[in-house]
Amino acid sequence: MSVNALSGHGTKIDVQLEPGGEWVEVAELRDITPPGLSRNEFDATTQNEDIDSYVLGVLRRETVTVQMNFIPSAETHDHLTGMQYLLINNVMTGWRFRFPDVPPTVWVASGQCSGFKPEAPVDGLMSAECTIRFSGGMMIGDSEVGSALPLLGEGTMRSTPSGKVPVYDQGPSAGGTAPGRR
Repeated sequence: MSVNALSGHGTKIDVQLEPGGEWVEVAELRDITPPGLSRNEFDATTQNEDIDSYVLGVLRRETVTVQMNFIPSAETHDHLTGMQYLLINNVMTGWRFRFPDVPPTVWVASGQCSGFKPEAPVDGLMSAECTIRFSGGMMIGDSEVGSALPLLGEGTMRSTPSGKVPVYDQGPSAGGTAPGRR
């Protein structure tokens, strides 16, 4: 029996620092936990059945957790353009995960930074943990997952030839667009 296991080493995450803009690879990634997928279960058993029946709810994603070597001045980590900026300003933007299989499997989704926790130990490595909450439809490879929400401007969820992905417009409370940069 052959084993087809793969190492997670080489997995990359790209972010659109400006919603709908160019992809930028996130610097100094360590452990990455992509979102787990699940559906809530609802017991649908009736009095005239002698075995249980279930209905499953909508597809749900857990938060993404990303561990990294924290570089406070890195454009993808900092408070001016990076993950801290995205969190502080509640920006909904594009995220792309590239896994190390051949050819690479790619996940693309809109999401927001929901947490950024840096650590600076007296005798140790500066690190940070970023959590990302996906929202709306996503792509896994060439498959569209979830129903589409209204898009900002023209387009569909599918990647464009430029590799840019439209960001879902989820209203002002979801930070649909990035405020001006300094």
